[in-house]
Amino acid sequence: MRQAFARFVRPLRLPFVLVVLFIAVMTSRPADSRAATGCPARACLYEYYYDAAHTQYAGMCQEACYAGGQYCSGDVTEYSVRLGCDPCDCGWQ
Repeated sequence: MRQAFARFVRPLRLPFVLVVLFIAVMTSRPADSRAATGCPARACLYEYYYDAAHTQYAGMCQEACYAGGQYCSGDVTEYSVRLGCDPCDCGWQ
């Protein structure tokens, strides 16, 4: 019985080692630099409305390129329009 088991396991050693190495490499890679530093790719301006037709203005939000810098006024509702975005310069180079 031991020989039959050894004949079955021995050819599987190399694929097993390769799979373990692949998983180790993929999990040790650094995260996306934007996500790691907390710096978004861009900061956008949104306007919010009380209705789906966007006729009743509710408020606005301006995202920021740094943590905690978002500014909002009025009410934030489920109906929004993105007016535009500015790219963030987070100092990668």
